[in-house]
Amino acid sequence: MNRETREQLGQIVPALKALEQSLRQAMGADATAGAGALALRSYSSLQACAAESLPDDVFVVEALRLEPEPEPGEEQLVAQVSLACSQLLLYLESLLRARRRPQIEFAVDFGDIGCDLCETIRSLLAQARAALRDLLLALLDGEPQPGRAREAT
Repeated sequence: MNRETREQLGQIVPALKALEQSLRQAMGADATAGAGALALRSYSSLQACAAESLPDDVFVVEALRLEPEPEPGEEQLVAQVSLACSQLLLYLESLLRARRRPQIEFAVDFGDIGCDLCETIRSLLAQARAALRDLLLALLDGEPQPGRAREAT
């Protein structure tokens, strides 16, 4: 999803939240009289904007397009719009969340750098083991260590 699409969807989400909240309040207060046509018009406009931004997304373009039955009751129409609004809102929010995760792409081909790095580390570890082994043997044999004078007895 490109930045322009993300911005367009980001503008639709708050409007869907406001519509969903208004519909929930209207249904809770049994105040749906006359609200069906307005709710349908608002939702249809927002769904069309989302479909325009995501033309290849069948869920947004087709499944969430509302085509209410002829002459539905106000309460039924408001309930349908509310359900569709909730679905579209949840879907768009999930798309925006999923796309927020950083996508790290390297323009440089690192090729076999991992293998080379492992070999370098193995080599350095082998050298360090050998140096420690030599140091321990020298200590056990009582030989003077470089940089230290032998103690007089």
